[in-house]
Amino acid sequence: MAAASLPGLWQSAPSNTPATQVFRLTPALATASAAYVAFAEALDEPLLTYGSRLTRPPGHRAEIVAAGM
Repeated sequence: MAAASLPGLWQSAPSNTPATQVFRLTPALATASAAYVAFAEALDEPLLTYGSRLTRPPGHRAEIVAAGM
C-alpha cells in the first residue's frame, strides 16, 4: 500500500473503535496509556491508575481514578 493512500484509509476507518480512540489520544498520552484509557472507555469501566497524568488528558469519556494520591 502506498503511503499516499494512508490518509484516505484513515478517513474511512470506523470512528468508534478502541483502536481509533488510541490514535486520537496518542498526542496527549503514550500509546500504552492511551490503550488503557480507550479500553476503559469501551468497557464503560473505571480505570484505576497511580499515574496522575492519565487523569488530565481531554478527549475521552473514561472515568479515571487516581489511587494513592
